[in-house]
Amino acid sequence: MIRMATTFKLSSPEASLCEVLTACDQNERIDAVQRFIKGLGDEKAFLFSHGNGVSSIVAHVLMDAYGVENVPMHWVRDHEENRACISRYLKELDRIAERFAGEGIKLVALKNGGIARGIYPCLGCCPMGDVDVLIEKSCFRRAHQILLNDGYRFDFRSPLEEANLDEAEKSGGSEYWKTLSDGTKLWFELQWRAVSGRWIRPDQEPD
Repeated sequence: MIRMATTFKLSSPEASLCEVLTACDQNERIDAVQRFIKGLGDEKAFLFSHGNGVSSIVAHVLMDAYGVENVPMHWVRDHEENRACISRYLKELDRIAERFAGEGIKLVALKNGGIARGIYPCLGCCPMGDVDVLIEKSCFRRAHQILLNDGYRFDFRSPLEEANLDEAEKSGGSEYWKTLSDGTKLWFELQWRAVSGRWIRPDQEPD
């Protein structure tokens, strides 16, 4: 049986926002932002992009185009708040990486954490809600204990998953959270499986 891919029809605001996010050329991005805001009005455009978690990206385009002093403060504030949040996340990532390294555990930052740390030029434009790291399977339990000793709580966001270390090790990863010094709650995902079991069956996973 052949399963056909589902096609989603974007609303006009969604399509306009996607143009902002996918434009490669700076002038194209500015033109796309102008059309997006003109179509909705500034307040609705902000609320719509904020609701989709990308207002800081739109804000950066606006600030590049018109200068910070000429951009409404709600855009600037979202960008700066996101920049400060991601900075705290990466500071914690670096600290844990140093703790792990001291115990001989190598760590790779995955997904947005790795992109923000090593690739993306502006932390304010790289929204993320947690930190994901990859380690060797043989180090999984030691890394787990280091996180517990550091004040992290072993827990899962999904109500369908139980904080059971044996099951977490078998499935390929575990989750933890900690309240940082500024009150921010950070979720930290520890993975030994490079390709998540949610996306590929264990018996089909590459070696």
